[in-house]
Amino acid sequence: MNKSDIKILIDVDDTIEDLIPAWIDWLNSQYNLNVKYEEVDCWEIYKKYPSLTQEQVYEPLFIDNFWKTVRTKPDAIEYVQKLALEGYDLYLCTNSNLETIKKKKEYIIDKYFPYLKDKIIIISNKQMLRADFLIDDNPANLLGGDYRKILFSCYHNQGLSKRKKDQMYLITNSWKEIFDSIENFSKISMLYS
Repeated sequence: MNKSDIKILIDVDDTIEDLIPAWIDWLNSQYNLNVKYEEVDCWEIYKKYPSLTQEQVYEPLFIDNFWKTVRTKPDAIEYVQKLALEGYDLYLCTNSNLETIKKKKEYIIDKYFPYLKDKIIIISNKQMLRADFLIDDNPANLLGGDYRKILFSCYHNQGLSKRKKDQMYLITNSWKEIFDSIENFSKISMLYS
């Protein structure tokens, strides 16, 4: 098996970029609140802001200036590019709102991952996709599916990942760990092909 035969799906939000920390900072700043990233243990951000309406909580996602504050995950730029340079077949896959994907593409993907700007899959049910790997921060996306599963560990998925111990996925804490795991798989695959 050649590396070019290995298809890797990479989630966007909180996998290649840090959406939730930027979102919390924005809401705290706008509404003079003090929620800490470490306190967010789920994707339902509005649960951590009971004094705000859901519309207020989700509003930043539709504002251009907000997306300018979202940063990439540490080492994501380096290691995703290394995967591309090694020849793996990479795709971004996201369950993004269609109204926000344009901003995310402009401020994150085109800027930091331009070689993937035409390789974006927008999908709510990632289990429908076929690949060799799915890298995601949401354990729900790693249930079922025809791929090897890599969970990118974050504060907001700690509770879910602990409850799903019966599921088979690799839990990683960095893009270096992800890269090394895929490279190790690739070496083993080439030995047996």
